[in-house]
Amino acid sequence: MKKLICCLFIIFIIIIILSFKTSLFGFRIYRIVSGSMSPTININDIVIIKSQNNYKIGDIVTYKIDNEFITHRIILVEDNYVITKGDANNVCDDKVHKENIIGKVVYQSRIFKFLYYKPYIFIIVFIVGLLITILIPDKKRWVT
Repeated sequence: MKKLICCLFIIFIIIIILSFKTSLFGFRIYRIVSGSMSPTININDIVIIKSQNNYKIGDIVTYKIDNEFITHRIILVEDNYVITKGDANNVCDDKVHKENIIGKVVYQSRIFKFLYYKPYIFIIVFIVGLLITILIPDKKRWVT
């Protein structure tokens, strides 16, 4: 039980780090703010992206243009750029240079929406930390 709680705590810490838009082992977490990819990805869904070396037609990628992050599907791949389109959009996006692509969507979830509500993150970390403190009474082994 103690090992399970420690593992859960570590997982929560990793998720919290990712929720602050930092990269951890090439992964990042983003919250979707528009319906351009529905019904595949809906507003407020959470996506985990992973940086890649190559992208292919059909990949859903997140890229940055003018300080804005966009998550759309690749419909054409050329040498230095790709063309993307939101599943719900009628028109394609402008060319996206491959250097602007942050990564490919490797996971999406409606479950982890709370990750973008910062007060909830701190409450969860507090509760998990409290559980660890209560359920691991032998604190001597933590001290060297």
